[in-house]
Amino acid sequence: LLLCFQDYGRSFAFGLGHEPFEAACCKEKRCFMTDDRNIIPLKEFDAILVHFRNIKKIKIPKERLRYQRWIFYEGESPLYSSKTPQYYEGFFNWTMTYRKDSDIVASYGKIYKKTDFAIEDLNSSENISYTLNFLMKTKNKMVSWFVSNCNTPSKRREYVWELQKFISVSSECLHF
Repeated sequence: LLLCFQDYGRSFAFGLGHEPFEAACCKEKRCFMTDDRNIIPLKEFDAILVHFRNIKKIKIPKERLRYQRWIFYEGESPLYSSKTPQYYEGFFNWTMTYRKDSDIVASYGKIYKKTDFAIEDLNSSENISYTLNFLMKTKNKMVSWFVSNCNTPSKRREYVWELQKFISVSSECLHF
């Protein structure tokens, strides 16, 4: 049983209840996800996923029960966190972030292979070069940039401006 403390995207596009687990072919038949904090007492949940951005809205117990998994979730850089995670050091026993060393890796997007262009179908470097050259001639932009936070301490926007001096970059800042 998983309780999800998350304000936006409430279920991480996975879904609430038992059905999403069935659809994902989960072998465990007791899996259930909810965002209803009052459905049962907190001590009865097996896992509690906390979006760190919302941590001030949640009454975190002084100690976690040894059988529970408290999952620290943050999709943004630590520079955007409202309170430092060190304050809760030792409390959360799993992490869910964009980092590859997290217990649960939660990246913002996925990369899918185009079905009409499969490198493994090309059996020589000559074919690969010819095909890539052909594809590049049909493109008018070299880079596409999708980002939710343009003005960052890391100066990512300035990096793209510099990059645009050398190659064509299509970019938009999306404010959610």
